[in-house]
Amino acid sequence: MCRIVFGTEFKTPQDAIMFCRTLTMRNKAGDEVLVKDYFTDEAFEEAITHLWNTKKVYVEDLGYTLWTAPFTIYTEDFIGANGNIRIAGEVDMLAVDRDGNVIIIDYKTSKNPFFINGKESPAFKTPSDNQTKSAKE
Repeated sequence: MCRIVFGTEFKTPQDAIMFCRTLTMRNKAGDEVLVKDYFTDEAFEEAITHLWNTKKVYVEDLGYTLWTAPFTIYTEDFIGANGNIRIAGEVDMLAVDRDGNVIIIDYKTSKNPFFINGKESPAFKTPSDNQTKSAKE
């Protein structure tokens, strides 16, 4: 969702929400499922709106140029006890500021509960039984 919202010129957050409702992924069983089905409607719309607003800040206020295509960083420059250590990872997004500095933007997910104002957020639902669940469940 981040790559889509940050890498596409949506005029309004509602345009981004409508487009993202069609995004699919493969679940553990290998079935193609809608990403939105793993959120409550409210949480999905809030997440997309937050991403859209964040993009505006990055681009308009900070003047970043965003690179949203998958990008893998690899190095053997780290030395460990047994010689060179290879490190590789895919960056979620790169930004270049007005001065040409490169910024790595990396979104995280968590298996731990999410909290909003000190209360556990019921932001997710199980698509199979349509029951709202907390992130902890």
